[in-house]
This record gives sequence, structure tokens and C-alpha cells, in this order.
Amino acid sequence: MVTELWSGDGRRLGVYVDEREALVIDVSGLRGSTMPAGIERIRSEAGTLDGRGGGAEGRGIRRRLQRAAYYASVVEAVEGASRVMVYGPGWEARELYRVLLEDLRFAGALQGLERTAPGASEAELVEMVRDRLGEAVMVRAGSGAGRGNF
Repeated sequence: MVTELWSGDGRRLGVYVDEREALVIDVSGLRGSTMPAGIERIRSEAGTLDGRGGGAEGRGIRRRLQRAAYYASVVEAVEGASRVMVYGPGWEARELYRVLLEDLRFAGALQGLERTAPGASEAELVEMVRDRLGEAVMVRAGSGAGRGNF
């Protein structure tokens, strides 16, 4: 017998990520095309080194630590969601997808990674998330669903 369970708290989230910021787009309550999505901005400090010395190695270490803190902030913002889709034009989206894929809290919730054109507007991103995540769905326990289209 296969038991069907609701995965997470029912939130459907798209995460657009680039080197400057991540946009967490919540389309959970959207029913009509005129309703605005909830959008949370998370700024990255990885591109804003303070210029203090330390040589190339020290700057590289600081940058990696800043990126790790950036991704941790995004993970915290999407934790508990039932469906998460990652979007972005560059390697940051791929890296965030990898971080979420390796985190057992997102097993069954992670829907995939979709590359986007640089400079996509917020309205375009909201439509992409709505088109991809649609209505909340049931996830079969143990089905391995949600491993994405990577």
C-alpha cells in the first residue's frame, strides 16, 4: 500500500539567483493572473569585497565564505516549502540547486533547475514559476519524486 502525504507546508516557491541577489517568489496563494506574488530579496555580499589586503588566496577564501552565507540565507528562506524550483542565468543557480539537492530537508520538494535569460523581469519570473509549479500536488512517499530535470 502506498500512502500519499502532503510534502512540506504547502508553499510553492521559485528561487531566481544570480551573483547579486536571490528572489524567492511565493506563488502558493495565487489564483488569478492579476494577484501579485510574494517576493523576498536576499542580497549577496560575495561580489562586494572590502578591498582589505590578504592576497588572492585570502580574497578567494572570503568570497567562498560570503557565497556560503548567501546560499545559507536562501536555504533558510525556502526551508519547509512543499515545492521549490531554481531559476537563474549563471552558475549561481546551478550551485544553489546542488546545495538544495544535497540537503535532505528538500528531498521530494526540489522540482528542478531552469536556466533563464539574464535580466528577466520580476513579472516574467513570476509567470515562469506559476507555469512550472502550478497548483500544489500530492507527493507519494518513497517515490523519489522531485529530483528535478537537471
